[in-house]
Amino acid sequence: MSEKTCTVCKATLPLAEFRKRRKDSSTVASECRKCHNTNSLKWKHSFKGVMSKAKYLNSEAYEAQRNRFKATESYRLGNARGMRNRWADPVGRIKHAARVAVRSAVRRGKIVKAAACECCGDITSKLQGHHYAGYEQENRLSVRWLCFHCHPEVHRLESLCG
Repeated sequence: MSEKTCTVCKATLPLAEFRKRRKDSSTVASECRKCHNTNSLKWKHSFKGVMSKAKYLNSEAYEAQRNRFKATESYRLGNARGMRNRWADPVGRIKHAARVAVRSAVRRGKIVKAAACECCGDITSKLQGHHYAGYEQENRLSVRWLCFHCHPEVHRLESLCG
C-alpha cells in the first residue's frame, strides 16, 4: 500500500504526502500535509486556538520556559542585536517614559500628530516623534514629527554637531 486517500480533500496521494502520527509513528494521519496545515492555521487563528494559547501562556510550563530564557547570558546583556536593556539603564528609562508620555498625549488629544514629515513633507510614511529638546520631564512633549527616513538622519546630524 503506497497510496492513501485524504479524508478532507478526497485526493489519492502517495504516503509521503501524509504526516506520521505522534502517538504511533508506524501509521500515517488521515489527512494530507496540505489539508493538515490549512486546518491548523484556521484553528490557530480561531477563538478556541487563541484561548488555548492563552491558557498555555498562563501555565507553569510557560513560566519555566520564560525563566530558562531569562537565565541566558543574551537576556542579561540585552537582545541579540546589541541593544541595551532599557530597564537596566537609567537613560533608557527616561527615554521610555518620554515616549510613553508622547503616545498618551496624542491619544488624549493633548498633542496633535502632524499629517506630514516636518523635514521632507512625506505624507505616506509612518511618523515618529523626535524629542529635539531632550527627554527630561519638562521637555517630554516637545517633539518634531519626522518620517522614518529623516529621523535617523536628524540624530546623525545632531551627533556630528555636538
